[in-house]
Amino acid sequence: MFLFNWWGNDDYTNYNWSFEPASNPGAYVSVNPEKENVCLIQDAQLSNSGVYYVEAKDINGCEVSDNVRISFYTAAPPELKVTEDLCRGETIDILASNGYDSYRWYNGSSTFISF
Repeated sequence: MFLFNWWGNDDYTNYNWSFEPASNPGAYVSVNPEKENVCLIQDAQLSNSGVYYVEAKDINGCEVSDNVRISFYTAAPPELKVTEDLCRGETIDILASNGYDSYRWYNGSSTFISF
């Protein structure tokens, strides 16, 4: 999830958000957030990369605007290296590659181990 907002409190109204996908420059998509001064990207995917634009009117009726370029990247899949055979009752350290905030291990049942 990714969130950005216009810190205009009550001084701005009539917000208009749009998105220009990096994969399709020149194609603008209207974004209508639930809260007009906050744009929330629920699913941060590569397809959500691009330029986000916002326009609004200030308390004097003047139009103001801003934009931000957001880039999402696909992380490389983790690489597990197990170089030993394991027998029942023995333990082994499994090391995963760097680059992730957390890992979720599946132990063969319906239980996941997260750390």
